[in-house]
Parts: sequence; C-alpha cells; structure tokens
Amino acid sequence: MHRVLLVAELLDNIFGNLSAEFDRLFGGPNDGTLLALATTCRTFKEPALNALWENLLMIDSLIKCLHKDAWEPSVDQETGWARPAGAFVVCLHSSGCQSLAFMLIAYIWQEIKRPLTPSDWLIIRKYAPRVRHLYQVSLGAYRSAPTKLWVLSLSLAPPDAVPLLPNLKLVEWTGMRPDTAPYMRTFLTASLESLCYGVGSTIPDIYLLSSVGAFCPSIKDASVYSYRKIGGVEAFSLSVCRWNYLRVLRCEELTDEALVHIAGLPNLQELNIALYPETPFRAMRAQLRDTPFPDLTSLHVIAADLNVFAAFVCEFELSLAKVTVFVSERASACSDGVAGALKAISKSKRALTHVEIAEEDDSSIPIPANHTFPLQNTVIDMSTLRPLLGFSKLRVLDFETRCSVVLSDAELIDLARALPLLGVPCLNSMHGWNAAPPAVTFYGLCSVARLCPFLCRLGIEFDGISTEKIRAPPNSGGVSAVDEEDVLDYHNFSLEELWVGNSRVEDPETVARLLYEVMPELTGVFGWCEPPGVGDDVDGEWQMHEGEYNQRWKEVGDIIAKLRLEDDVDGSMASGSRELSSDGETDTGEEE
Repeated sequence: MHRVLLVAELLDNIFGNLSAEFDRLFGGPNDGTLLALATTCRTFKEPALNALWENLLMIDSLIKCLHKDAWEPSVDQETGWARPAGAFVVCLHSSGCQSLAFMLIAYIWQEIKRPLTPSDWLIIRKYAPRVRHLYQVSLGAYRSAPTKLWVLSLSLAPPDAVPLLPNLKLVEWTGMRPDTAPYMRTFLTASLESLCYGVGSTIPDIYLLSSVGAFCPSIKDASVYSYRKIGGVEAFSLSVCRWNYLRVLRCEELTDEALVHIAGLPNLQELNIALYPETPFRAMRAQLRDTPFPDLTSLHVIAADLNVFAAFVCEFELSLAKVTVFVSERASACSDGVAGALKAISKSKRALTHVEIAEEDDSSIPIPANHTFPLQNTVIDMSTLRPLLGFSKLRVLDFETRCSVVLSDAELIDLARALPLLGVPCLNSMHGWNAAPPAVTFYGLCSVARLCPFLCRLGIEFDGISTEKIRAPPNSGGVSAVDEEDVLDYHNFSLEELWVGNSRVEDPETVARLLYEVMPELTGVFGWCEPPGVGDDVDGEWQMHEGEYNQRWKEVGDIIAKLRLEDDVDGSMASGSRELSSDGETDTGEEE
C-alpha cells in the first residue's frame, strides 16, 4: 500500500465523499463500497466504518447489526409472503422522456424476535457512536409500523449505553406514528445541532416540544411543524427561548416572548414563521436595545394578509435579501397590500435577490374569526413595482395574486432593463392579468428575453393574437432603433419555461415559430391554469374559453418541440457531412 493512504485525513476525505451521496429517503448508494473498504485492511477499517455509519436511514439499521437470532424479516401484510430483508427502489421512466414519470418504493422492515442482551449492547456500542445523522422519515404506515418496538428496545439501553447516539448532530423525525413520540427523547442529545420534527397529534408531542430546548441547548437549525393544531405554540416557544445559537428557524406561530428572543439572536440568518394579525410588533421592538435580527437575510412568512408582513418588516427595520410571503387568497386580491409589502422590503440595505408573493389555503394561516379583508384597489401597475427597480441584483420576482395587472411594453422593458439578472420574472402567470387584451405584445415579451439573458422561467400575459406586433411601435418612448432591430436577432438559450397566464392565441403555428426564434430552448408553454376569481367566484367567460385556449397553447408547445427536433436532426446531418468531407480531403491528400 502506498504510504499516502496511511494519512488519516486523506482517507476521511475520500470515504466522506462516498457517504456524501446518502439520500434521506433511500439510503447510501455507496454503502456496499464502504463496507468492502472496511473489510479490506486495518488501515481502512475505522475511517470506512465512520463514513458508513455517519448517516443512518431508520433506527432499525442498528438492530440489523445483531446476530440473526435477534431479528427476522417482516411478512407482507397483504400477501402473507415472507420477503428478504433490505430495501429496494423501482424507478419507471415514461417512454422517450428523460424526466422521471413516477417512482415506486418498497421497504422491507425487520422485526425483533427477543429482548436485547448484554452481548447485543456490546455490538450496538461499536457502531452507535459513529452515527452523526439520523433520518427517521416515514413514507407511510407500512414503513413506520414496526418502529415503535425498535425504539422501545433501544430506549431501554443500559446506563453505559446512554445516550444511545452520543455524537448525534442531526435528527429528522417526520411522518412517524403518533405513539412513537415518547421514544424520540432517546435521540435528543446535548450534541444535537439540527432538528427536523413533524409533530404528531398526541399529548406526548406537547410535552416533548416544551423540553427539547433543555435536552438540546446547542440547536442551530430547527424545523418544527404542525404543532399549532394540537395547541403546542406555548410549548414549542418555551424551547425556542432556550436556543441562543440559532441560525435557521422554520416554524409556525410563536409567543411574543419567543419572537422577542429570536429578534435578539446575533446569528439568525433564515426565518420561516407564521405571523398573527394582532401581534404587537411595535411593543416588541421597544423591548430590544440592539438592532433586531441583525444577521437575518432570508424571511419566509405565512400571514392573513400582506399588511401583517409589512408591519413586521417595518417595525423591526429588517434588511433582507430573500423574501417569500404566503397570504390568504382573499387578501391576495388587494393591490394596496402588495404595494405596502414592496415598499417595506425596498428599505433593505442588502442586495435584494428574491421576492415571492403567493396565496395559501386558509387552513394553514392563523386568521382570527373577526379578521376582515378590505379591498381598496385591485390593480398592480408600474407604480406598484417601482420600489424594486433599484435592486439590480434581483433574480426572482414571482407574484401570484388575484389582482389585475396593467403593464405596457415600454413599462415591461423598463423593468427588464432595471433588473437584468432576473431568472424568474413571473407576474400572475397562473391566474392571469384579468385584462383583455393585455397591453403587452410580442415585442415586449421578446424584449424581456433579450434584456434578461439569465431567464429560466418567464411568466407574462401578453396579446398572443396580434402576431404582427413584433416591432417597436411608432413613438415608442425611448426604445432605440438598435433595440427594435435586435428583438428577433437575439436568442435566449437559458429560457426553458413560458407561462402565459390567460393569454389568447389564434394561430399556434405562427406563435410557435415566433417564440422559437427568440427562445429556442423552450421545453414547456403553459396557459389558462387557474381562474382569476376568488374562491368559488369563477369567471364564466374564463370557464367558457379555458379548454379552447389551453389546447391551443399545448399545440404551441408541441410545434416548438417539433421545430427543435428538426433543427437537431439537421445539425447532426450537417456535422456528419463536414466530418465525411474532412475525411475525404485527408484520404485524397494521402493518395497524392
């Protein structure tokens, strides 16, 4: 063996790269390789075992290390057939398509046959300290059914085996049966830094939520969901108040005390939270001496309306780089809320890169029974978007509201010029602009594709009927002749998806050729996906035309795919001809 392979750090790096491909649902594809390395020689044994056990998919892996008399494969409950232990994944792809059509997953579990003995615990203690990440993720009842017995057996560890996983850094416990909640305590060690917990629906969950902060004081990344439905806001907030090293917190509502606590944390960088409309943000801000949320750059909020979000941002004077807001669909129809939210985040001293506003089902939003949704204005126009024009590094601008959108070609071009790095500009690309016909033409659409070279997804409603409007109109207000000449000459090779809202189209062939000329890599054109109305208020005219125009846009997409295929074939033939010509010239030269 070469002596370079005796360097422990080098082996850790090599074997660590093999374990890095571990999947939280399907396990490690290189586990067999690591096992073979561990049995190759003494030098490889320890670093290979460390890499093999670094990530643990389901706690039953510890049981499978024991002698075969301690466990046995399960029996299929539907067929009654005994199957070999292990797990397998079957991936089926649609014919002629590279995308994954669907995936079938079958997991075979093991069942414990007897109580664990001292010799069993000796084996477990050989491997348990190597575990750094535990993924207890259930894909259904069939996978979580035997877990209670495993965890119960492991929770009864002797004193010299407690804690069971002493070096654990990460636990993901989601989708498990509610009766397994009490046994999760076994894995809440003081070394834990990352926790992802999908709360069940039992009383033990509440007690666990209130204590996890004491068990795991060093948490830096916490994702805890579904506790509001069991009345666990107070319980989880108690734990949050114990965490002083948080960098990432993803949760639902918090108490006022917990919100003030995280506002004073110096290292919190990402926050996902649900905000209650009656939260006294101003009074909370008064309790803080220093700058609140000093390191916060990413904010994801679920709230009844955008006014709650705007008040939170303004009162705490947040400077954000990434903003995502989900509100009730009843609130998304108010353009004043959109304007207020954009004005609030435009005060950021950081370079804003992501702004997303969308709607959420009311069942996921904390909305008081007496909360009202006043509609003052319902139109988004250039004045609404103007606060964002100073953020030239903005990459995602994604709005999905029930408002009407009124923009012209010139205004859309001004937006694209101000934000040249946009990769995802989508303005009501699902619900449409509720304007017939929209003022944006093919000229405006293609101009955006030219001015924003990094586009990957574009969502704009435009006049798809007037295919002749591909040139700048007379007196276009500042659009130069160079811009006019270059619209069809430029090809955006980054743009793959075009969402057209409720745009209308009469000639799919002509439209497809125009789009393909400017966007040759388009793989999907989508339109007429959602009605513009709120709730059950579906526009009758939209229903009448939805099937017709949806089909026409599908035809546009099919024609673009055909054009691309023809160009690929022609390109391959031309390349082959050049190779043959080159070979012929070489042969002729040799004969001479």
